[in-house]
Amino acid sequence: MINNIDKFEYYRQEKKIKIREIVDKGISRSRYHRLTTGNAKLTPEDAVILTQILNLTPYEIYSSEYLKLDWFDMSHQASPYETYDIISVHVQILSAYQFVGNYPSAYKEVFNTFRTNHYIKEFFPLTILLMKILEDEIAGTDVSDLLDELYQQLMKRDLWTSYEVMVIFSLAEVKSFKEINLLDNLYDVLDDRSIIEYDDNYMISIITIFRYSLFAKSLALRDVARIKRFYTKIQASRHNILTLQVSVIQRLSEIIYMELTGEYAKAAVNLQKLLLVSEFVIENNKVLGNRDKLYAEDDYDLSHEEIAKWREELGVSQDYDLLT
Repeated sequence: MINNIDKFEYYRQEKKIKIREIVDKGISRSRYHRLTTGNAKLTPEDAVILTQILNLTPYEIYSSEYLKLDWFDMSHQASPYETYDIISVHVQILSAYQFVGNYPSAYKEVFNTFRTNHYIKEFFPLTILLMKILEDEIAGTDVSDLLDELYQQLMKRDLWTSYEVMVIFSLAEVKSFKEINLLDNLYDVLDDRSIIEYDDNYMISIITIFRYSLFAKSLALRDVARIKRFYTKIQASRHNILTLQVSVIQRLSEIIYMELTGEYAKAAVNLQKLLLVSEFVIENNKVLGNRDKLYAEDDYDLSHEEIAKWREELGVSQDYDLLT
């Protein structure tokens, strides 16, 4: 529970709650002093009392319990005893892996930070195995046996929560994992095995991105059946007003699907709608920094080029339905 008491103390001070109120509810003044000076460890009982006194929500409790990293926080360094939000750890790992060419030293720091973290080593062996796979692949070592081991470990678990879903998503991003049949097998049981809370918008988004990854891989393989399958699944994704990314990916796959079936005029109209959404989101989302377009537009460019190559390979015109 590293840093937890600091977060609780911050809430206490900002809410103008006196220490005597904490004392009245069951934590002695001397113990609270030891907690804030690092001479005592926060217990679950302490956390419950502080949570109730400070009127914290489940999300605020979680943020006090686990350190959640910002996207692409390549400079992060922390105590080897830090307790992390494991989903954000995977985001960091994938970011470091995908941008290793741009940030080789940062990639090593990120992997070393998580590989030596006691919390991750003790409770998340699949994450440790994933990092081993990515490091070996970057070094040019064959990782087929390790990939199979990770795949088998996932399939042994009869129930998947957000963590397993994130591991599956991470596995799909490994360049050496080209077996779409195995990814298909993972996806086949995803709905049956996974339990994702209705308001877990982040994981809903991750599942949708995973579906799009399979959609794009199917396109690269000219696999008509799977293109149709994952297009349908993307359009059926569950979301609400907070999951904007789901809506963007649905629109993106719809545009690509129209081009695949030869409906380029309709695709162009929908592309303009996507560009308008991109402009609006970028103007109102500081997280995106200085980007001039959404990542969905980059994905569109790649798929648009892939479709053009496919038509060239077959020697067919733009109005020909590639999915016939």
